[in-house]
Amino acid sequence: MSEPPIDEQTVERIEAFFDYFGRELHAITEVVREVHQLLLSVAVLDTLARSRYPELNQGKNKKRFTRLIKEHSDWPDAARVSLPQLAMRVEREGGTIDRKFAANIQDRMRNWTHGSIYKLDADPAENELEAPSDKEWKLVRAATHCNLLYTERSCLVHELRRKGHGMHFTGEDTPYYHSMTWDDKTTWELVYPPKFVLSLVEPVIASLRSHFRSQGTNPYSSFDFGSIW
Repeated sequence: MSEPPIDEQTVERIEAFFDYFGRELHAITEVVREVHQLLLSVAVLDTLARSRYPELNQGKNKKRFTRLIKEHSDWPDAARVSLPQLAMRVEREGGTIDRKFAANIQDRMRNWTHGSIYKLDADPAENELEAPSDKEWKLVRAATHCNLLYTERSCLVHELRRKGHGMHFTGEDTPYYHSMTWDDKTTWELVYPPKFVLSLVEPVIASLRSHFRSQGTNPYSSFDFGSIW
């Protein structure tokens, strides 16, 4: 049985909503300052997440943002686990983490050569890591890239800066790691280039446009409008 046709007014509202963000996306590409381009990109993703998951409100920003990335962005590495970020979390927890699990993470990191650039395909999938308890699984899930992107988003929104000490190298437009040495300690810094974050927006717009058309719902209904603030 076929779905009932969408009324013309709803179709117009769907098209108007996503055409607006398409124009904003083009305008963001012309922003010069990288931190401003990143801030605007995650603001658009935040807004689109609210349109898709209006039931996730009142403190559930992270859940709707990460769901949007996983379900609508076509980012193949969203569920990968950042090995350096996981290693730093394990080190911070000290002896409270299962020894075998901690040793496995350390062994994986030993294969990384300082001075090299690593892309996200160097990171393991979540199911490759054998976490023995909820404590370790919590660290694993916190280090997935969809969650780390939300952490970056929050830092941009609330502090107008990027997380970590990573440097954006010219010509690198997909996420990567590079090493840095601080007071004889070497860290692996994660970088989400502005062009990459911006590139997530267009497939999200296309996917959500299709979703709202198929559901026959108005994306504007997820927001409050009017003179009362």
